[in-house]
Amino acid sequence: MDSKFKLIRKWLRYNTIGTMGVGVQLFFLFLLTRLFHIHYMIATLLAVQVAIIHNFFWHQRWTWKESASQGKKESLRRFVKFNSSTGTLSMLGNVGVTAALVQALHLPLMICNILAIGACNIANFLFANTFVFQRIDRV
Repeated sequence: MDSKFKLIRKWLRYNTIGTMGVGVQLFFLFLLTRLFHIHYMIATLLAVQVAIIHNFFWHQRWTWKESASQGKKESLRRFVKFNSSTGTLSMLGNVGVTAALVQALHLPLMICNILAIGACNIANFLFANTFVFQRIDRV
């Protein structure tokens, strides 16, 4: 299969999982801010982390299934890489962009958070594709 086609297919799968992750994140953000009255910046961090966990397991099983982990130890190593790279970028980007938009433009929280997610999308894909789920050929 052509490498460009593989990358496009992976990008589409990545965004399918990401769309589900957006739903997870927004649900938890709503729950934490409206039901539990947690400050939106803390709630954003927690909601992003839940989405990161959700996305990692789906990406490992579907988006990058060809480089799937060979065991629990490898899976844990990839999760740490995923959380420390795309997770960190997502947390910083989501909190930073969301806070800036809420404070500067006074837009609704959920709209600000969706815009923040979009802002982090491409960088997260590149990190995941080249750093986290790189295929490890075993000898």
